Formats: sequence, structure tokens, C-alpha cells
Amino acid sequence: MEHAHARGDRTADPAVHAHKLRIALALALLVLALEVAAYVRTGSLAILSDAGHLLIDISALTIAYGSARLAQRPPTERRSYGHHRIEILAGLANGILLLGVGGFVFSQAIPRLASPPAVHGETVSLVGMAAIVSGLAGAYILRESRHASLNVKAAYFHVLSDVASSAAVVAAGLGIALTGLYVLDPLAGIAIGALIVYGGIRLLREAGPILLQAAPPGLDPERIRRAVVALEGVASVHDLHLWSLTPGRHVATMHVVVDSASTGRRDEVTMRVIKLLHDDFGIEHATIQAERENPEHPGVVHA
Repeated sequence: MEHAHARGDRTADPAVHAHKLRIALALALLVLALEVAAYVRTGSLAILSDAGHLLIDISALTIAYGSARLAQRPPTERRSYGHHRIEILAGLANGILLLGVGGFVFSQAIPRLASPPAVHGETVSLVGMAAIVSGLAGAYILRESRHASLNVKAAYFHVLSDVASSAAVVAAGLGIALTGLYVLDPLAGIAIGALIVYGGIRLLREAGPILLQAAPPGLDPERIRRAVVALEGVASVHDLHLWSLTPGRHVATMHVVVDSASTGRRDEVTMRVIKLLHDDFGIEHATIQAERENPEHPGVVHA
């Protein structure tokens, strides 16, 4: 039995993720303080909803920051893949939190449709504009790292959804100031709740397949099988498994049957397979078990 491993780093340094998350967290805390003060002054459900959303964002950013710090720890014998899966668990937790806060917003907004309280539209819109500026700054900080980490991606979507909800706050405030229709305040709350729920579902749909070790999106097992079999010296492939530790960090294991003509060059064939997986499919960690074909009984293999 022969094994070979291919390793590479296609993701950014987790320390960079942690630094960016820390800045985004500080911005969110500043806006939360502003919105709490504004809610006390105006009684706006739109601002309360946005503050509730922002509170969940702060929780999500805190979880994401802690996860990014843990992800910097080196692999151990008991945790040979390191702590990268913590990012997926954090993304799953954030998705569940989003669904919870979305349900809370709906429960507060719907009863107010029949009898909306009076709110000060100008104050509502100004607070929403401040939140948008802060959210856009946070999203800009996290934009590059989101492709390398579900953890950062979760935080990024939290921040973006808060920008969208803050836009609804601004629209409600301006509408109330211009028309006096106070019902726009709970309507904005419902719109914010819908955005929150959408973000939660999106995160759960991405984290779930990774935790279930499903084949990553864009990696077709049958296509990979055909590509490997097409290599010189490969007779067949079996027990092929594909999964992801985090988005962009893919893993593959397989048994490769080396044809009888290449039996003495199993190491060469193995390295050829690893190079194909890395260069053509972006698989950074591959474990290959090379087996030799029995020339007298095709289809029968030996380790």
C-alpha cells in the first residue's frame, strides 16, 4: 500500500481574517449604541428591528472572530486537519441566529400594522444613513476574505444584510417625514425580517453539505474519475470520496489501480494523479492508495 499527500494553501491567513473581523466588530458596536439611543428617542420599530439585527451581527462577528483565532492553531495528532471546521460550525450557528431574529422581527411588526405608533421620520432616516455608512465600511473590509472562509462569509452576509435593513430604515424615515404614514415603520420592519430570514437560509444551505461531507459544488466525482483514468498508467479508480473542510479547501481520497505495464512506476503514477487533482480541480489535499493490477486476472488488484 502506498500513500501520497498533496498540500497547498489557497486561502488567506486566518490572522488576516481575525484582524478584519475585529475592525468590523468595532464598527458594529458603535452603530448599536447609536441605534439604542435613537430607539429610546423615537420608538421606531424599524430602528429597533435594525438594532436587533445588528445585535445578532455583533454576536455573529464575535463568534466569527473567535473561530478565526482558533483556526490559527496548528494541526495536532488528534486534529490532523487543524481547527478549520470550527468556521463551519460558526456559520451554522450564525444561520440559526438569523432565523431566530427574523422571527422576532415579524412577531413585533405584524401587530403594529393595524395601529402604528407615531415616530419622528427625520431622526429615523439619519440613524439609518449612519448605519449604512458603517455597514458598507465593514463589508468593504471583509470583501476579499469572504471567498476563503465560510466563517468570514457568514460575517460578510450579516454585515450586508444589515446594510440592506438600514436602507429600509432610511426609506421608512423619509417616507414618514414626507407623507406622515406611520405604517411605513412596521412595513420596514417586515422587510428587514425577510432579509434576515433569507440570509439565515442561505448560510444553512452552505454549511449543511460541508458538515455532511458532500461533494463540493463544482466538483463532479464522475468527471474527476474519468480524468484520472485517462492518465497514463491508470487502469481504473474506485472508492473515490470528495469533501470540503471549508469552502475552497477540498479533500479527496481514492484507490487508483495501476495497469500492469506501469506496476514498477506506482510512485510516478500517484504523483501524476495528485498533480491533476491540484492543477485541474483545485484539490489541495489528496490521499491516494495505489494498487497494482493482476495481469493474469484483469480487474483483480493487489496493494
